[in-house]
Amino acid sequence: MFATVLVYACSDNNEIMNSRPEIEAYRGFNISPSTDNSQLDTVKAITGANLFRLGGPYVSKEPPYEFIESAFQHLGRVLDWAESNDIRVVIDPHTTPGTRSRWTIYPEDEFWQDKAWHEHLIKVWVRIARENKHRGDVIFGYDLLNEPAIPDPSIHGDQWNELVAVLVDTIRAVGDQHPIIVEPAFVRLPGGGFRDRIEGLEDLILPNDDNLIVSPHVYEPFLFTHQGVNDNPAGVPYPGQIGETFWDKNELSAHLQPIRDFKDANKNVPIFIGEFSASRAGGEDSNAYLEDLIDLFEAEGWSWAYHDLRGGRMWDPERPVGTNAAEPRNPDTPRMKLLRNYYSRK
Repeated sequence: MFATVLVYACSDNNEIMNSRPEIEAYRGFNISPSTDNSQLDTVKAITGANLFRLGGPYVSKEPPYEFIESAFQHLGRVLDWAESNDIRVVIDPHTTPGTRSRWTIYPEDEFWQDKAWHEHLIKVWVRIARENKHRGDVIFGYDLLNEPAIPDPSIHGDQWNELVAVLVDTIRAVGDQHPIIVEPAFVRLPGGGFRDRIEGLEDLILPNDDNLIVSPHVYEPFLFTHQGVNDNPAGVPYPGQIGETFWDKNELSAHLQPIRDFKDANKNVPIFIGEFSASRAGGEDSNAYLEDLIDLFEAEGWSWAYHDLRGGRMWDPERPVGTNAAEPRNPDTPRMKLLRNYYSRK
């Protein structure tokens, strides 16, 4: 059994519920918050997953940077549905004013040039915490920011660790004791080098809080996982030579070693792989890659969320591999069957 023991707040006086019993690892997928209830019913029926990672945004990236009220309405609806269907939900703002992309964060984003931008993310978490602090364990965790990537700390300071501490204090000050999910940052190094988001665990400093989850994302080797995405070429093999490295299950395992090392040093902090995938353009090799990767997660007892279901067509497991085109969906593709095999585990 894969154990994850978490603690939740449930009342106005911040009374703590008993820790829930040991449970198996959660297995799920990333999904759009606008997915309606009938679609959620279908998704639950065809997958058997017990976790959704629900993306944002919750505040407009255009002046005057107002809350997106429809996003909060969707969040409440999905949480209500999930409570009735024994599904856990990760709340993920995903993006915030001061960042250029809808999908990820870059070290060059304005967000890191002026800390005034941080206030927009802080106000989102204040509202989410105030509106949801009384919900129970339907909330798997609050994912503070998707894929932080910071500029050279020797020039711009240790911004991510500092912001994490502020956000954790902010959420707790509201009276919310739900788990808080912290992602390691991509770190730009002096001279133009970098540490990727798994290597970035070396730089992560967790606040003094008893209810944190750490959440790396896994997309290596990038040339393989992102075939056909943003003009990246297809035809990259797995297993096979990719750049200077021969990638197979053993190499994937070695790539994940910093996560194991972090876990060994932080035994009470669960690991949640919040995103991983391989584009459909990788063909049958992409399914072999996913199977190897999930086997490694399962061996460690890490919870995970596949990216993504019924979102970007290059990742959609209900469409056939070999192309990233918008082919018709089918709940019985080889990739869906592969995922369902893991979702059905108890």
